[in-house]
Amino acid sequence: MKWYTLLATLGPIGYLPASGTMATLVTLPLVYNLQVSMPLTSWYIAACVIAGIIGLVAVHKTLHYRKQYDDPSEIVIDELVGCLITFVGIAWSVESVLLGLVLFRFFDIFKVAGISYVQYLQAEWGIMLDDVVAGILSNVILHMFF
Repeated sequence: MKWYTLLATLGPIGYLPASGTMATLVTLPLVYNLQVSMPLTSWYIAACVIAGIIGLVAVHKTLHYRKQYDDPSEIVIDELVGCLITFVGIAWSVESVLLGLVLFRFFDIFKVAGISYVQYLQAEWGIMLDDVVAGILSNVILHMFF
């Protein structure tokens, strides 16, 4: 398997049942570690941007290699990026994590509030940006609660 496909699928995570939810769940330890090691929100945001750029490259290369341009369910690096964005500036607690997970998965699955339009952007842009928007919406709501 190519390195970019390993990144795009987060290794075996993309091939599990409910791969998007599984990718979101396995991202939580990364979120926690980033929040502990990067207490300044600006550094955490920088990590989100870097993950997003790496995700765009990995998804682009994977789609090009496969000659496939839709959104295959095994590509889940977009969930990782969206989950990271969900928790920008949010204090870690059981309540914030549970609400963040529910909100992010809700927006990602049901594509409400304009997310469905973003999903139809070209190839890797649509794949990545619908989760970015879902993460931003989830983050805004979390900030309203906490």
